[in-house]
Amino acid sequence: MENVDREILEEVVLPGNERVLAGKRYTATAAGSVSKEIRVPFCDWCGRRLGENDRTIICCVCRRKLCESPSCAIALEGRNYCPEHAQQSLPISRLQWKIIHGLINVLSLDEIKDLTHTKRDDLVPALVQLKIIGYIEKKGISLFSHYEVLDRGVLAWRTYHRAFTDSDIAYFVSEVGSYLREVSEHGAKKCGGERR
Repeated sequence: MENVDREILEEVVLPGNERVLAGKRYTATAAGSVSKEIRVPFCDWCGRRLGENDRTIICCVCRRKLCESPSCAIALEGRNYCPEHAQQSLPISRLQWKIIHGLINVLSLDEIKDLTHTKRDDLVPALVQLKIIGYIEKKGISLFSHYEVLDRGVLAWRTYHRAFTDSDIAYFVSEVGSYLREVSEHGAKKCGGERR
């Protein structure tokens, strides 16, 4: 009689299905071997593997599993959303976020335009859309008018501050900080020299 090695157990690790936290499946073959399939969870948004010690977050609308990255799981009024459903609840583009950030930091529209390196033709529609969705309001008359950020605009700004972690937003925030320091130093020099 011949001594033949035969598989009795095969174990396969696969990425988990969308909206399923984890899973295992055992299958028996006609030859008597067993196949074990292990499903490992991944973030349904960015694709990062979720470790056993990672906190898994579930979108309250679509039930996608999300990692803790602020660009994947967006917290809004005590609930967690995937970016798609956060945008449905509180829509804002990157340019609109930059406009609100500029207005909160008391910058003029021309200063915001210069710091975002945006054409006026792109800035104006974003500004109009912010007014339509109730994030900002124009106050005053003609030359003495200015924009104020409303509560909903502040909510959008705070909600997406961590979610928009890309380099263009970080660069803009840095540019605004540098510009404000420069303006502050220039104002201090104008009013009687450097402060000690």
